[in-house]
Amino acid sequence: MDIVLNDDDTEFGGLSHAGETLGEFLDEVGLSINTPIEEVNNALKECGIKPINIDEVRFTLYKKIGNSVVGCSKGHHTYGEAEYFARHNGYHKPKKGQSNDYWNYEIKAEIVK
Repeated sequence: MDIVLNDDDTEFGGLSHAGETLGEFLDEVGLSINTPIEEVNNALKECGIKPINIDEVRFTLYKKIGNSVVGCSKGHHTYGEAEYFARHNGYHKPKKGQSNDYWNYEIKAEIVK
């Protein structure tokens, strides 16, 4: 999750470092990428970081062969929706030790306004 977080200007807490991303934050506090946004936002607030405005977040699904992007599907409202689309449209995540020379995917979040 490459959404860059912002400090909430309170006296306490804040970002671990400039440019901290949501993915880094989730790892740091031990939350999964599938954690409900309300729970993520509560954790962000507790840590002195501005919550995510879900109305501004969209997920883009990148279709890949190996490391080359060969297509994308934009505008998914949740990570789960993008992942569901991938699984039901012939995209695959390579398993450990498998070649990734077939269709695979990567999902990225971005802020849209």
